[in-house]
Amino acid sequence: MSFPSEKSPEAMATLFGTNSVIGGPEQRPPPYEPTPNPFTSPSTTSLASLEDVSHLKSSTSTKFFISQKGNTLRPWPWCYSSELVTPIFDSTRTFPLYTSTRFKKNSGSCIMSPVYSAEHQEPADSKSRFEVHTTYFFGPGNDPVISCDFGGDRKVETIVRSKGKLTRSRWFEWNGDRYEWRYVGQRNASGMVLQRVVTDAPAIPDIVITDEKRPGAHVCPHDHGKGKAKKTEDEYVTVADFQRDEEEGKKCLGFSPAGQGGWVTIYEKEEEGRRGLPEWLVLASCMVMLKRERDRRTIQIAMMSGGGGGS
Repeated sequence: MSFPSEKSPEAMATLFGTNSVIGGPEQRPPPYEPTPNPFTSPSTTSLASLEDVSHLKSSTSTKFFISQKGNTLRPWPWCYSSELVTPIFDSTRTFPLYTSTRFKKNSGSCIMSPVYSAEHQEPADSKSRFEVHTTYFFGPGNDPVISCDFGGDRKVETIVRSKGKLTRSRWFEWNGDRYEWRYVGQRNASGMVLQRVVTDAPAIPDIVITDEKRPGAHVCPHDHGKGKAKKTEDEYVTVADFQRDEEEGKKCLGFSPAGQGGWVTIYEKEEEGRRGLPEWLVLASCMVMLKRERDRRTIQIAMMSGGGGGS
């Protein structure tokens, strides 16, 4: 399914409705004030109780399609994606449930808002209206922040952190649980899984044993005297997964798979009295992973261009 470019707001308004954030400049959300630097705040900052956001809009769908092209194959790292609006559909792909909007081509910060229509009517209660802001900070080590703003000073936010320099996995916390986006395979970038860490077993405690060669030192009998405690492996429960659409990829000639959209399937959705994640957090965190793919591809192009120019 093809979509009009951002240069024709009238056509976008006709397609998605006048209440969508893509109906024209005058209908876009207000500017978003950046959140504080994540290094001065805890990993999950709750400015409102989680019960306050449990009633927010949640569709009946458990499968969503992120309609987004991958990174350009042009050998210039400054060729940013021209897609400022990314629609997110349900399983039928007939009408978007959400739209993710960027206001600058060279910025990853975006606002994800519900799209209301005759089938998905706008709630009369102002407390049920919300926007999801994803804010990127400049510089290495500055992790993106996802926050849900639902009026006034009431919002919840979480930081999507990197697990390390040698892995593409990212993790965040929600309602006391830790969740991780992980790639299915090292060489296959077409799929990802979102998993909840269900056990984070502590290391086996050291048992004090006198060491004649090191007076005052103690060793653990489980590590053959190396002084390191053994740690059991974490266990995971799959909450959602992401899979690229091969047919959609064939239509995107001239674009790489990096950042390309696809299908998001949610297996554990947060409901009343049930453990899980809200769908807006699953989708917003998946968009963060796609943005990271584009950033890596841009760095690769820059390195190859620099190496070719210096030879």
